[in-house]
Amino acid sequence: FVDGEKFPSTFGTGSEDYFGYAWCDPNLFQNAYHNQTRNDNTNNTDHISVNRWQIAENIPFQKSFDGYIEKYFPNSRPTHYASTVYWYLAPGGVDPYTPVSLKERLNWYLRPIVKKKPGIWEGEDLKIISKSAGTAEPQMLGERFSEESHLWWIGARPGDTLTLALDVPKSGKYTLLLGLTKAIDYGIVQWSIDGKEIGEPMDLYNDGVIPFGPVELGVVDLKKGERKLTAAIIGANEKAIKQYMVGLDYVNLKAAE
Repeated sequence: FVDGEKFPSTFGTGSEDYFGYAWCDPNLFQNAYHNQTRNDNTNNTDHISVNRWQIAENIPFQKSFDGYIEKYFPNSRPTHYASTVYWYLAPGGVDPYTPVSLKERLNWYLRPIVKKKPGIWEGEDLKIISKSAGTAEPQMLGERFSEESHLWWIGARPGDTLTLALDVPKSGKYTLLLGLTKAIDYGIVQWSIDGKEIGEPMDLYNDGVIPFGPVELGVVDLKKGERKLTAAIIGANEKAIKQYMVGLDYVNLKAAE
């Protein structure tokens, strides 16, 4: 809103277009007039820094300039959002603002440290050893899921496999439990540890996205070190949209009695 105008003479479609990227791309980029210099992880959470220099399309004003940038979440969900505007004095001008004292300055928000339970691995944090097709990456799913995210494997077909690393702390017998995701376009999966099938095939179909688990697969005898957890797509429910997706929320190894 320039100089008190009732309807904005300049407007766009949202913050991601204004800063020159689409669909909240987490990748860093540097260009002449727009940049993303910080993005703490692939989920677009924690601290993100984007900027745009309003040079090529400057907006002149005489009395006032009132600008708004859309934030993704509604006000019912807290989002720490701050912006910085740079002003430039004409020759001979006087800066009316004095430096802010240290006690009046605010630090940025620090995410609370979450103490993870022993034997639990977040699916999105597991190292990917191999995959025969598709992509596997974190996807935010909200508070119903552990750490609000899961490992999302897409673009694969029946016969494809995804192998993940489990760092077993010590040799012994463990009960293997999985937290999974069900949805309308998910497949049927057979799990295995170090090449040995464990449990029955799991049908991950549901008419809507829901967390599924913990599901107990059985007791496994594991040696200390890196073990291989493999998901093999073997089909899909007849009601499912045949995209054969797989979502792994978490893995839990509990010492077996």
